[in-house]
Amino acid sequence: MIIRPGKSSDANAIVELLEQLGHPLNELEVLLKIQLFSTADYQLLVCEVKEEVVGFISLHCLDKFHSMGKTGRITAFCVAERVRDMGIGGTLLSTAETWFKSNGCREVEVTTNMRRSLTPDFYRKHGFAEHSRHFVKSLITA
Repeated sequence: MIIRPGKSSDANAIVELLEQLGHPLNELEVLLKIQLFSTADYQLLVCEVKEEVVGFISLHCLDKFHSMGKTGRITAFCVAERVRDMGIGGTLLSTAETWFKSNGCREVEVTTNMRRSLTPDFYRKHGFAEHSRHFVKSLITA
């Protein structure tokens, strides 16, 4: 298992992983995101097993107006269904936490879709606590 920064050649694998999350982006859109995530406050990490990308986690450091210090935000995170329960998610999460600490973050936050019933237990197992509710309003009209 190798954890490394994501690169343009990972776009197709990330498209497949995003589909598993219910976020259907195409390869061009993912390539644009990979370029966006190449700045200092962002990081994209992927996990390779036998030279195949089987997971990724995207990270963002940000300042919140209401508190001092930076917050680390996991903006997307997926491990391929066929290789779950092999420690890949925990390894990606641990690597992300190390990156956040090295970038001055004092906490890490993540949002999970309510339809993903097993995900909250994964985060609790790794030391996360539920602190708030997340509300979303679409600004795009059909």
